[in-house]
Amino acid sequence: MKFILIILALLSIQTEAKTVTIGPPDGYTFFGSYEAESELERKAYIATLSFLKEKGDEAYDYYLEKSGLNIKSGLFEFKLKHRSTFRNSKSVMDQSYKNGVIHYDFSTNKIVKFVRRKAT
Repeated sequence: MKFILIILALLSIQTEAKTVTIGPPDGYTFFGSYEAESELERKAYIATLSFLKEKGDEAYDYYLEKSGLNIKSGLFEFKLKHRSTFRNSKSVMDQSYKNGVIHYDFSTNKIVKFVRRKAT
């Protein structure tokens, strides 16, 4: 019985050692863990999540660069970067074309447009 417990302990250590956790780059946060400070921000976040789902993406595929209300246009903006922009391996497909700004209109309660941005 002790022999089986020792083998199980060694196997669990071995599998745990293969787990790799990568945090977001400096200055970015996971878009999936965005915390809205107001009701309007929460509505914009929910609309953006549904917009990404329609496009076949998930919130955790993106990093949040910046968010806020654009005073000139009156639209709430989320500046997002796809996680593949920060890839360390050539085996990961570059999808930096998914980087961009999502504009949310409070008056219509929907996403107005998505403007693509080049990776910098």
